[in-house]
Amino acid sequence: MKNYWLLASLLAASMTIATTETWGQEMSAEVPFAFHANGADLPPGHYTISRVSTGAFPVLRLLNVDSGKGVLAPGQITHYGAGDLSPRLVFQCLGTSCALNQIWSLSYGIDLPHPQPKKKEKTQVTVVPINSGTKAN
Repeated sequence: MKNYWLLASLLAASMTIATTETWGQEMSAEVPFAFHANGADLPPGHYTISRVSTGAFPVLRLLNVDSGKGVLAPGQITHYGAGDLSPRLVFQCLGTSCALNQIWSLSYGIDLPHPQPKKKEKTQVTVVPINSGTKAN
């Protein structure tokens, strides 16, 4: 029984270390427009993005540095091998209303829950780069 708990503890510690190595400590981006994320309306401004979970399903915290308004957003890792592209936030916009769809690190992309447009609605994708001075991988 002791070996089981030791093995489970080592596995949990290795998952935590792997997540930290892959995601990094914190990223930041300047978002020039208001947007929606996980049901919250967020203002334009400077945001920090950090992963607050270490499990298979990431939970990300987006926090507006100026206003202090933020949201926790559960996501799902769905895209791997993004090393050829820069870290970025991907928004789906319909008119002046934008929703955060994905957050990319150097290693992978995370899909976030977002409203689906109706079939006839024409949307556009807006990409906001994540500042290169932050730890993204």
